[in-house]
Amino acid sequence: MDWDVIIVGGGPSGLVCSEKLASLGLDVLVLDERTEPNKDKPCGGMLTERAIREFYLDESIIEREIWGVRVMYREEESFTIEYNERVGGNVHRTKLGKYLAQRAVSAGAEVRSNERAKKLKVRQSHVELVTSETLQTKMVVGADGVNSLIKNFLNPVEGRESLGFCVQYLMSMEPELIDERFGNINEFYYGSDVSPFGYAWIFPKRDCLAVGVGSLLSKVRGNLKIYLEKFVKKHPIASRRLEGAEIVRFDAALVPLGGMYSKIYSNRVVLLGDAAGTVSPITGEGMYYSMVSGKIAADIIGKAFKKDDFSEKYLAVYQKKLKKQMGSELKWGVWLQNYFLRGQSSNVGAEIMSDKGMQKLVGDLLMGRKSYFQILVQAIPYWLKSKIRTKIKD
Repeated sequence: MDWDVIIVGGGPSGLVCSEKLASLGLDVLVLDERTEPNKDKPCGGMLTERAIREFYLDESIIEREIWGVRVMYREEESFTIEYNERVGGNVHRTKLGKYLAQRAVSAGAEVRSNERAKKLKVRQSHVELVTSETLQTKMVVGADGVNSLIKNFLNPVEGRESLGFCVQYLMSMEPELIDERFGNINEFYYGSDVSPFGYAWIFPKRDCLAVGVGSLLSKVRGNLKIYLEKFVKKHPIASRRLEGAEIVRFDAALVPLGGMYSKIYSNRVVLLGDAAGTVSPITGEGMYYSMVSGKIAADIIGKAFKKDDFSEKYLAVYQKKLKKQMGSELKWGVWLQNYFLRGQSSNVGAEIMSDKGMQKLVGDLLMGRKSYFQILVQAIPYWLKSKIRTKIKD
């Protein structure tokens, strides 16, 4: 046998999983089709504080600490929530990938770039994975994103109706200007003029900005890049704040926003991260959830090797544990997505957003400080008050 475990995809989920499996003494190979793991992955790049702490991420990868959030809604109305502690950090995905890959290699894993998985065959005693050569392994882990070869092996159709689509510019700007205009705050912009069904964002880093627009794919009519161009050049607030910034790179990507897929395991196969649908349905934030899926998968795979049991029946434990930890969170996120985004231009939605207490809850939601269920429960009084006010005005 060539390897104990082959992980297809060198993003946060695959690299976290590989590090933990290698530390158990398993022979682990990570394959990534990019020139470097995670290189130039389209992403705003925010790591929540819980991700930094739970996975002991080194401070050196953080390009800018985040201490607050600013939300723009309904034309030029906005609010800012500033915290008395750091709530996250913005990173470059390439730098994060290098860092996590180094950790995996130090633990004993091998990481190969420019290597694309082309075909998968699950045998009774092993798995054959075709890349530039045919490799044999006892288990395959699919961490290769929304268009995952491994996901399509398990779920060829599932999730297509709930995909998100995002387009993003990486824009350079003098650090002094970023400090002056954005400071340590991430910005979110809502409204049908910004996105047909989603939002826009500006995430500051040390000397550049991640500026993007996202929407549910099913709601996109025409070219979403037109919305991004309009946002950068004509938005009454964003265009002024972005004045002088230069476009360095354009990226586009699909994102799963429908919650965890119904089946993320099979004989000798498990799925992680985007390939498993572990992405926040309302914010699109996926790095924390991806790393959690990698951590849990490594624990179950390690036990599978001890038992010498790689059956579908045993690996079902992985999905049960993952669902227990984040399934409810993602489920409520889907519900909140339908309410929060569909109501972005309604009078009730605007009334809610103008309430100070609700603004704090929205900030906590966007910064990953509270669960979606907690947000929903605590938002009920504000929702009732706003509905009553709207009814009286009508």
